[in-house]
Amino acid sequence: SLDLSLQNEARALVTHARQRGLRRALILHGSDQRSAASADAAATAWAHQGGIIAGTTKIPKGVDDYSTTLAKLLGLADSARRGEILQALLGNSTHLYTVPRRRQDFDVIFLLSDQSMARMLKPQLDFHRAGSVPVYSMNTIFSGKPNRANDLDLEGVMFSDMPWLVRTGGRFDRTTLPFALNVPYRYSVTDRLFALGMDAYVLNRLATCMHADPRQIYAGASGLLSVGRDGRINRTPD
Repeated sequence: SLDLSLQNEARALVTHARQRGLRRALILHGSDQRSAASADAAATAWAHQGGIIAGTTKIPKGVDDYSTTLAKLLGLADSARRGEILQALLGNSTHLYTVPRRRQDFDVIFLLSDQSMARMLKPQLDFHRAGSVPVYSMNTIFSGKPNRANDLDLEGVMFSDMPWLVRTGGRFDRTTLPFALNVPYRYSVTDRLFALGMDAYVLNRLATCMHADPRQIYAGASGLLSVGRDGRINRTPD
């Protein structure tokens, strides 16, 4: 069996972030059920791998300005409030010019949402002084078709996906090779199933020997694949 769920995708993000030495995370997720389930899976995996959850926030639907939510999550609201309290203590004799500072107790942000919400959130995270913090997201932010104009809003976000969709060279470079059967499905969610089909064809031949030796890895169109002793296929995306 092979798990292609978003929850498993979220767990892959967590593993990659922990391998980079990141430890304290903020989790932002959409209010839809898929994003919430992915956030739960990421939080559980993060804790199991020794990470610390510094905060979790559900992003409200139907709004374009997340300033209030982000200011509270990032500690900017508390910082501004401290400045106001100090100004009140000093009175009108001295005028303070204060710049709110964000909290410093996190080193990574997991942004688990759909593409449209992520495109609005990333620039606002940068504006609210979190531009230097690594941001991880899932393949829900990538349709499979690059869009130079709109994707600028996602600049700097690290996301996971299948080599079939993100490689621009090597075995899975589709810029020069004609995949006639795949043409109607390119740049759609179905394209990922096309990649899975190619890997299933190969695994049909290799699964027995890979099951006998879990160290064997096949570099497939859907990711790096290995077969555990329990018969479950482990997939590591790009």
